Amino acid sequence: MSNRFSSGLMWLSLIVTFISLAAIGLFPLNVHHLHLHAVSIYIYFGFLSAALCVVECAIERKPPLCMPFILSCLVLIIHGAILSHEYWRESLGAKPISDGMLFQAIVSQSPKPEVWWLSILFWGSIVSMWLWMLSICRWYFLPHRQGKK
Repeated sequence: MSNRFSSGLMWLSLIVTFISLAAIGLFPLNVHHLHLHAVSIYIYFGFLSAALCVVECAIERKPPLCMPFILSCLVLIIHGAILSHEYWRESLGAKPISDGMLFQAIVSQSPKPEVWWLSILFWGSIVSMWLWMLSICRWYFLPHRQGKK
């Protein structure tokens, strides 16, 4: 999957996504600005890498890419849901992305509801991201690929 420029961008955005995921754990919520920047980078680059993987799977059209395609669509849906949720969009300014207010509004949601859908979406994002990455690695390192390198 790394023969084209778009696949190189996908791998690069995946690297940034997983580095930002590590930074989310490294900087807890009490280091507020670093944690929020890591969360926003994770969501934006996860969305970008999933979109690029959908493009790559559509170009390749091979049966072993069915699972990476499905999981990248799932990541795309989850990250899109996080970015477009109506509840916190109302409290944002005119330029939420450039002002950095999107994830400030998400984290500072108070009082926390009984079922906090944002937390469920983030955990679903993390689990689906790892499953998606494992499915890509499984396809990339399968024995049928070894002879083609």
